[in-house]
Amino acid sequence: MSFKALAWAMKVRGVRPMDRLVLVSVADNAQPDGVAIVDLDRLAEQVEVSSDTLAKCFARLSESGLLSARPAGPDAPYPGTEVSLALDVDGVDRS
Repeated sequence: MSFKALAWAMKVRGVRPMDRLVLVSVADNAQPDGVAIVDLDRLAEQVEVSSDTLAKCFARLSESGLLSARPAGPDAPYPGTEVSLALDVDGVDRS
């Protein structure tokens, strides 16, 4: 867990409540550089949404420039999706 990533996610404003929950959940799993390897099925279960809803959340967050996601590479500690949080983006209102 990265305190910096979690604090950053908590400051983000102007996103849908579910998108914010997803962002905070990813941040809770992130390393200090803002990168997290997540299992999307587990994340969907954690935030209690369907895989389709999670994909829509990721699309909106990506479009807002708050995160980017790609399949984890072969050198990742375990399989999943590599999510990079845009920690350099301030928490200004996104609406």
